[in-house]
Amino acid sequence: MKRKYWLFCAAAAIAAVVPLRASAQAVAVVKSVDSQKAESEKEEVPVTRLVLTPSLEPREALKYRLLPNVLDMKSGNAAVLYNKYALGLKDQPDWKEDEQKISDWRELPLAELPREEVARMLAKYEYIVQGVSFAAVRQHCDWQLPLGEMDFISILLPELQPMRSIARLLALKARLQIADGEFDEAIRTLQTGYAMGRHMKDGQTLIHGLVGIAICRMMSEEVQLLIQQPKAPNMYWALTSLPRPLVDLRRAAETEMNLLYYTFPELRQIDDKRQGQAYWQNFTDQLARRFAEWSSQGEFAREWQSRLMITALAIRGYPMARQALIEQGRSLEEIEAMPVPQVVAVYTLHTYNEYRDDVFKWFMVPYSQSRAGSDRAQDRLRKEAGQREIVPLASLLLPAVNAANLAVARNERDFALLRTIEAIRIHGAALDGRLPDRLDDIHAVPVPIDPVSGRPFVYVRTGDKAILQTPPPETDREQRYQQQYEIRFHD
Repeated sequence: MKRKYWLFCAAAAIAAVVPLRASAQAVAVVKSVDSQKAESEKEEVPVTRLVLTPSLEPREALKYRLLPNVLDMKSGNAAVLYNKYALGLKDQPDWKEDEQKISDWRELPLAELPREEVARMLAKYEYIVQGVSFAAVRQHCDWQLPLGEMDFISILLPELQPMRSIARLLALKARLQIADGEFDEAIRTLQTGYAMGRHMKDGQTLIHGLVGIAICRMMSEEVQLLIQQPKAPNMYWALTSLPRPLVDLRRAAETEMNLLYYTFPELRQIDDKRQGQAYWQNFTDQLARRFAEWSSQGEFAREWQSRLMITALAIRGYPMARQALIEQGRSLEEIEAMPVPQVVAVYTLHTYNEYRDDVFKWFMVPYSQSRAGSDRAQDRLRKEAGQREIVPLASLLLPAVNAANLAVARNERDFALLRTIEAIRIHGAALDGRLPDRLDDIHAVPVPIDPVSGRPFVYVRTGDKAILQTPPPETDREQRYQQQYEIRFHD
């Protein structure tokens, strides 16, 4: 079950960080981002060519919003409605075939979109699109996970894939509205999509948050399309007014930090002196069963093997655990009074918490400030944990937090790039359709920096064209996520 959990999380992570308009195929990266190094070094930075029309900000600067208006918000739990309409997709026998068409249509240039066929498809699923628009304006979203009531890793998450499917419907609807010049309607559709993506983070797992980021990135692709239309409104302030970060994974990180305690609540009373040998032997047996459930193959494939393995590990590791607890300040008398399984459990828990906190603490600061420390924490976990752990909990359970943190930063980079493009349009409208020589020449609105690197975007003007691109990557992990735009104004 744990293996399936992180494979799904890996797929969500890659979908959340692929560049706009890039392939949406999921790749397991949460545990293996670094393995892509050789391949990514060969990749060239893709170029997206934009032909823009200069455009001042609206007279009412905040006229356009990419989240529902507070005046439209209703009481109720959004998750109830999302789940209701997600079930509607399962009742459609042709959905798999239709979803492939939807994905293909979203890859087409706007001029090649088969608008009548798209309109018929959207009409078929209009009840779902309308239903999730009701959910998007609910004041809260509680996915009601049974945290603390059952094994965390065994909790089913059937809502995730249908939510991504619904997001594709919304993105296609916005695309058709853009093609028809219905910009206000397209913006309202995008509001629903962004609200849905933001609601996903309330699922309290990293998977929910990563799927939410993937949904938001679908909407950002359509915003990028919208701002290329000659009569499109300038979206600078609509983008700027979004919460930062739009999908915050810190609450999910708090939940994942306590995964072990959700699974073994008794660990919160691990120093309880009232429990004897039988209690701690039973705990060891429970731990063995969990290993058997979490691993579908390998050394913990069978419960009896798991019990035998953990018993052997406990006996072999007892001297190390005993010495470590003495060094931590416990008296020899106290340790001698503890059953062997408890000594091993106390040591294992403290060791796990040490590695867990070293990994998760980097979630508390922006990615541009955390990546070096986060990478060190992951390297330390990979190199040290096998030697220090008696029961390999940290090695098995701790995720690659740097990949999830990068997903948040990449989503924020999309918004920063779109804001920069809109700032260029504002500048051009004020200066007779001329591109700025430098981004520093733009004074009407602030130009954002790159949330991934913490540095300004690279901008070079040559004649009537300009190149806007992300700063050079500082890690192999970032190499494949560079973005580059070639910008010019309509003649």
